Amino acid sequence: MIRVARKLADMAETAISSGEKLYVEETAQQLVREEIHEAVIATRTHLTRLSLGKEWEPALERLRLCTASLRREVRPTELQAALKELTELPDLPLADGPPEVRNAFSRLASLALLGLTTCDLFKDEFYDIVEYRKPARQESKPYDDLAAARRELSLSTGSSWSATKKIRISLNLDL
Repeated sequence: MIRVARKLADMAETAISSGEKLYVEETAQQLVREEIHEAVIATRTHLTRLSLGKEWEPALERLRLCTASLRREVRPTELQAALKELTELPDLPLADGPPEVRNAFSRLASLALLGLTTCDLFKDEFYDIVEYRKPARQESKPYDDLAAARRELSLSTGSSWSATKKIRISLNLDL
């Protein structure tokens, strides 16, 4: 949270100095893009250190291409496409390899699903801070559920994935 708060402060400072406005949807997308970009690079670096054989080159190439598609100037539709592609990593036939590789792919896929869901939840059609803060509201709060799914990622990628999928299903969001 501290890292995100610092990034938000930096973004606000940049916006103020340039006379621009910050919008929730665009800010969420930028924060997600940065986090996923860093995670893809870290995962790819980790995997290359494992001295994997040539059979892993397509998977590493896929990660490299995802890194390129997550550059700073990426459009929202491109970001969503890259996130969706990353959610499919565990479906790769090569993901049946060593546990360390499966875990890396699963974690990255879960983080991508969280990012995709974050981008969706902070779109204007879903994000209504006034309605969200009403004390009488009893139904499940997707933002609270999303925060819990993010925390869960450090404990279990499968549990985080499942919790995030439940949020998407409850809001009729596709994958």
